[in-house]
Amino acid sequence: MKIYRCIALILCSLMLALPIGSMAQSVQIAGDIAVVTRESTTVKYASKAAKVFKNKKTSSKVVARVKKGDVVEVVSTGNTWSQVIYDGVSGFMKTKVLQNN
Repeated sequence: MKIYRCIALILCSLMLALPIGSMAQSVQIAGDIAVVTRESTTVKYASKAAKVFKNKKTSSKVVARVKKGDVVEVVSTGNTWSQVIYDGVSGFMKTKVLQNN
């Protein structure tokens, strides 16, 4: 059974690495069962160069940098911070930097 779990983990990791349309993905493993969950996302554009942070704090680790005009998948939006996926990396950006076109 351990070999099947390893294979499931590898397959789920590969699924998370591949962007599929406008879908955010997460994996939960319980015993020998792996569940892949996808959430709808919205595509927006960076109005200027900006950083993607690991957490909702500018003091947190920068996980990516976007350039003006780059496409960003928005998972959720708040007044100050938006949870985004950029180039396969999940993090947070300032909401004011994101625009529709």
